Amino acid sequence: MIWDLWHPVQAHSSILWAYLLRLAMVLGIPIEDGARILGVSFGSGAVLVLTVTLWSKLNLRRLLLAVLLLATFPPLVLWSSAGLETTLALCLGLHFLSVVGRACESRVHPRIRDAELITAVLLGVVSPLVRPDLPLQLLGGLVCLFIWHPRSRSLIPMVGLSCLLGMVVYVALNRSSYGAAVAVPVATKFRIEPRNILRFLRYVQRDAPQLVILGIGLLAVLRKTWQSELCQDPISLLSLGALGSTLIELSLLGGDELSRGRFLIWPYACTLLCLGRLSMAVRIPKGIRSGVMLSLLLLSFAQSAWALEPEGDQPCSVWRRAAGKWIHSHSDPALTIAVAPAGFIPFFADRNTIDLMGLAHPQIGRLKLPRGSVEWGRLATEIAIAEGVCAVLLVVCDSPSEDPRQQCAHPTLQGMVDALVRHPEFRFTEVPIGVGNPLRMAVRSDCLKHLRGMDR
Repeated sequence: MIWDLWHPVQAHSSILWAYLLRLAMVLGIPIEDGARILGVSFGSGAVLVLTVTLWSKLNLRRLLLAVLLLATFPPLVLWSSAGLETTLALCLGLHFLSVVGRACESRVHPRIRDAELITAVLLGVVSPLVRPDLPLQLLGGLVCLFIWHPRSRSLIPMVGLSCLLGMVVYVALNRSSYGAAVAVPVATKFRIEPRNILRFLRYVQRDAPQLVILGIGLLAVLRKTWQSELCQDPISLLSLGALGSTLIELSLLGGDELSRGRFLIWPYACTLLCLGRLSMAVRIPKGIRSGVMLSLLLLSFAQSAWALEPEGDQPCSVWRRAAGKWIHSHSDPALTIAVAPAGFIPFFADRNTIDLMGLAHPQIGRLKLPRGSVEWGRLATEIAIAEGVCAVLLVVCDSPSEDPRQQCAHPTLQGMVDALVRHPEFRFTEVPIGVGNPLRMAVRSDCLKHLRGMDR
């Protein structure tokens, strides 16, 4: 993807989602509206796929039950309109489990089995282009199926190879466009640490307590079915394996930097699928079924306030949007900027940008320094200056209220200032943007001609 003329980058980890948004723009749909339309559409598709996978046939009663179970899950409701690939990954993952599971059933007609396998291979190849970790989660399901469902062993290697082939395609696309095997956001945001297990448990408790109830129910059902019904149902094995591999991954990473249960939607759907399939073979008293349903609905209702409250960084987003618009309206296209982090400001500024946090810059992204430290800020700024940047924006959430040369509490910003004071060609200045603190930046003297509405 092209972030600007300087750096061909992958701005986020989903290649396919970026191209779908690009297609929407070609059709005349604004990117924000296109992201919402696609998100809601794939979320609705996931509900339909879950319904068909659970009961094999679609009718109104079953569809309403699937809506009640899945579409009322607050994280799914939130992320359906959040502009990211979350629901696309959910829909593709559920469809993969469905077609592979049906292809492994003994009563399926050979022609239908061939069609299901071709579909599974295509989905396996595409899966890493949706999310780079999705094929690993799907491979967890295939491994589980291979071990406990002997009749399927002749079919699984081809499907598994398709997932591996997709990962090869993903790496090739990243290397050709960016010079790195894995997108920098994926490679640098997460670190495996022992404390991540506790972080993940807090993550579940805060953002998806429904998963705890379903998990307890699944363990109770598995205790009765693991030697019989579980080993005879390919879809249950697939969903259980995908759930296990996903929980292992999230426990190692500690969850997600993004709040509100984004990474818990897929394990929630896998748990629903496995529990729903197995519970049909077990006699569960009606009172217990009703109690579980009521508990899930009450938890979702209790999360309403949590779901509706604004994001914690909303004031920062408002300021950054205003700063980006000011730069766009008060500068020539020749102006180049550096900012930490890139996002709102370069999007609304529409100017060539260096991301000082490295998520959209291959050289900065591979610095062997603690991300966000003073040393990181200093060296990243030196790299930007060496590339000929015109203006370095002194921004964290927003610009500080006081001159950062006199007092600066943020390590990255302190490193940026330390680098800039060594270059006398940069002039420190500030401009009001109509929102919050003024925009503080250091502008190279020969680039002042590209800016308007500020003191010379």
